Amino acid sequence: MKKILFFTFLSVSFMSAQELTITNGSFTIKSGASLNVDGLVLSPSADHVLSNNNSITRSATPITANSNQSMARVYSLAMNSADFQGTMVFNYEDSDENGILDGDAVLEVKQAGQWMSYADSDGVDNSVTHTFASAIQFTDVTVSSSSATLTVNPVSDKLFVKVYPNPVVNEVHIVHQDAIEVILFNQLGQEVLKTSEKTIDFSNLSKGLYILQVNNSNNTNSNNFKIIKQ
Repeated sequence: MKKILFFTFLSVSFMSAQELTITNGSFTIKSGASLNVDGLVLSPSADHVLSNNNSITRSATPITANSNQSMARVYSLAMNSADFQGTMVFNYEDSDENGILDGDAVLEVKQAGQWMSYADSDGVDNSVTHTFASAIQFTDVTVSSSSATLTVNPVSDKLFVKVYPNPVVNEVHIVHQDAIEVILFNQLGQEVLKTSEKTIDFSNLSKGLYILQVNNSNNTNSNNFKIIKQ
């Protein structure tokens, strides 16, 4: 395995490595440049600094959450990243897929201890691409299936709700026998709509991750669903 160690401040326009470790200094990926660590490509739109004693490594052990599994390719940082804004590309081999189809692949990024799902923007086999318009901090990156993400929330025993399809292109349908209140949030936590309808029109919404909150009529119980708009 090719392992790159950095001991002083370094700034690059492009570099490729199988493992990256920074000691006694920092490592800067310049805006518009790219860093490829064994298939994970970071192309920031603003200078991105990997700090002292941080590292990026790759594991072939899938992540399991809520009985769902990721691909057998997981990238981990030793500590939380600095703010990253720009494009992230996750490249993988057929042998990494772990039963996940190319067309169902979504990017999974762990932020503040929680996995967040992001839709693929390029549709190219053996890679998942997403551009972060707002800065994020992350510790882990992998890919899962859009129908079985690492962020799926179990349905409450007290509020039996079915939501489909997911991912969605046009409309999401909510199945529940009683009256409900529905609130939709974008991935920044901003409220997009509030309604009592059981069919939600996504056709005019931007692609990406949304949180669909379904409350019962007296707001004593609720379920949250992570919905991917394609």
